[in-house]
Amino acid sequence: MLKHFITVCLMIVSVNAVAQAVPSRLSMMPYPLSVQFQTGDYLLKNKMVITLSGVSAERVPVIKRSLNNLLAQHNIELLSEQNEQPDELVTQLFIEVNLGRMTDYQLPSLGVDESYQLKVNEQGIVIHAANDFGALHGMATLLQLIAFAANSPEIRLPLVTINDMPRFTWRGLLIDSVRHFIPISAIKRQLDGMVAAKLNVFHWYLTGDQGWRIESTRYPKLHQLASDGLYYTQAQIKEVVSYAANLGIRVVPEFNLPGGVSAIAVAYPELMAVNKPYFMEKKWGEFMPILDPSQAQTYQFISDIVAELSALFPDPYLHLGEDDINLAQWQEHEAIEQYKTTNNLADEQQLYEHFIQNVQQLLAAHDKKMLRRGDGYSASLTQAGEQVILSAGFNLAQAQASAYHYQTALGATHAEQPIKLSKDDQTAAWQFDMTAQNGSQVKGELVLVKRNGYVISAYVNLSEQGFEKVAVDRALALTPSQVNFSMDTLLGPMRGEFVLRDGQALSGRIRLGNTYFPVEGEQLQSFDISQMQLLPNVTKAQQGKILGGEALLWTELVNEDNIDRRIWPRLFAIAERLWSHQSVTDSQNMYQRLGQVSQYAEQIGILSNVQQQQGFQSLIANGTDINPLQIFAQQVEPAHSITRQNIKFNQGLAHQQAPLDHFVDFLPAESLSLVTLHQHLRAYQQGNISGLQQIVNTMRDWHVNFQPLVKLVKSNPKLSSIANVVNDARVINTVGLTIAQSCLAGVKMTKVHTKRIKHTLAELQQPVREIALSSGLLVQALLEVCRQ
Repeated sequence: MLKHFITVCLMIVSVNAVAQAVPSRLSMMPYPLSVQFQTGDYLLKNKMVITLSGVSAERVPVIKRSLNNLLAQHNIELLSEQNEQPDELVTQLFIEVNLGRMTDYQLPSLGVDESYQLKVNEQGIVIHAANDFGALHGMATLLQLIAFAANSPEIRLPLVTINDMPRFTWRGLLIDSVRHFIPISAIKRQLDGMVAAKLNVFHWYLTGDQGWRIESTRYPKLHQLASDGLYYTQAQIKEVVSYAANLGIRVVPEFNLPGGVSAIAVAYPELMAVNKPYFMEKKWGEFMPILDPSQAQTYQFISDIVAELSALFPDPYLHLGEDDINLAQWQEHEAIEQYKTTNNLADEQQLYEHFIQNVQQLLAAHDKKMLRRGDGYSASLTQAGEQVILSAGFNLAQAQASAYHYQTALGATHAEQPIKLSKDDQTAAWQFDMTAQNGSQVKGELVLVKRNGYVISAYVNLSEQGFEKVAVDRALALTPSQVNFSMDTLLGPMRGEFVLRDGQALSGRIRLGNTYFPVEGEQLQSFDISQMQLLPNVTKAQQGKILGGEALLWTELVNEDNIDRRIWPRLFAIAERLWSHQSVTDSQNMYQRLGQVSQYAEQIGILSNVQQQQGFQSLIANGTDINPLQIFAQQVEPAHSITRQNIKFNQGLAHQQAPLDHFVDFLPAESLSLVTLHQHLRAYQQGNISGLQQIVNTMRDWHVNFQPLVKLVKSNPKLSSIANVVNDARVINTVGLTIAQSCLAGVKMTKVHTKRIKHTLAELQQPVREIALSSGLLVQALLEVCRQ
């Protein structure tokens, strides 16, 4: 059986683990494998000499450039090796590769040694590595070490020995250049960020329904007719591949087939199962065209394209984007039916696998290996010899919190134990429907196990995927009939707030990501818990097949003006999951470091904050202060991407030409200001009264800001769409400030008052819109704490 890789789209929920102690004095991300501090520190001089031994000639300028760019920001001069200065006036940096023996230039490859050692002692700084790639990672660590120490006129580095290597060998970022074309300058900027995060695979999505983005000399109509003039020349692609390789990053292209080929159909309709005129697809969704597997010219086309890709992309892997395939056209084609009969293929699924096997042989002829996308974890790991790259839980397009990505545990081996009931336990089950904005429904089941009237465990089954044990919480559950629970899903963290009555209907709501959906259901009169199928878990044998993972940036809601805002700084948290030891799982510590890492990202050229500032400025009159918008942005977040896309679908804006120039398009995926306030609330719960005072102070600042904000909204038509959001956010803030001030004064919330506030918050959070009032979640948490 031919071996191939599969990108698995399944969330693996993290297990409780003893988090590795991460010293607060070292804020870097990803956190190194081993850190040993010595007493004292090293004063960085205002001049530095770098000596490189064994580094390939091509990567010497790369290392020097990255170092000089950072040092210049701190007024430190990088001297040449030949410049002799007294030791007391300069910092000596030694980088030794392969024991100092000169190495030939190597392309990055899967499984290459990426380890390094970094030492800071009284004499200076030394980096040891087996090859260029380890040296690049050592330099990335050093740059963060310097940046985080540069908080005073004197830069003092801790005396430290760092021994480091990655946990996983495949650590990637996928960028979709099909739905929205991303210029080369923006691609290179993300590559620079990837080096800082120690990622080593750039997965480039280049062909799809909405466009063909590669210049083709063999089939020129692809880029001439199916790109709207937005494509990368072969020279540009080679430039990106070379740039990435010098940074130690592999570039893996994605070539969609046999579906997702609307762009190919526009240029070469004769290759399709149904040969007819096709037009460029501008909308998002699943489309009909599919390659004809019965004709020889289809395979000749694939072989020729793979030959072109092989000349552009030296990496041995090529990704076939096989998802979103509609096989209907294969059922309408007489020649295809005859082809199935000739090859003893029973149905379209067997024909599909037959097609893939043929493509694998074509790839092998060009020394390429197939990378496939799977849509189920257990199915993807059943065949011997297969290895996987996990991507679910790392979808940057979903606007999830960094903590959600961070809690994704690759290869967790926890096993769900069979459900055992005591003689005193009682069970009850309900079925329910969650309704989305487009009218579609997600079906689910809820099973409760009670003992002496109390819920001791609960299980939820969504879309018939299997039951998963969920966390039951009693926060703000004011009546015995109310049950709140939380779980992680493929689409984000989910919280259910249900009202259940024996023999009666279920009602309530589900928060998916940061958006609420109404829920209705009814109790099941008969349910056998012994027949309940639990979600499968990852075995140790399967765990060994995990090569790593990738963050995914699909660009329905992303373009060159907000791409940095969508990727950073969250990608650092994902990178830490892929690089650092599996015991580094403390989300609170991660957030403490993420704030500093976000500032560092700006220093190395990431434009996350710049894009927000420029975006906000474009919404108001020239010369007008954007500060009211920036303060308001602390309280809100973009709604979950599924919510936003459904809204745009209903508005007729789910397409390539819809503008991405609204206030929501320049918001960060999560508000780190709200994260900080949640941390202050936890500090207050632990006895630190100043934590609550910090919340009051911030909410007072927000309160003062609403007056100039409302004035700004009224006077700038481009902000009219957020008027209602601003009004509701002001009410939420007023409620929150009242709760916090009462709590600070020692006044606890009564049950009646709590119920009234809950109702108010629910009413304000009920409207489904592109902007989520995330400050309401903080107010809910405040209410929980202050009513105890």
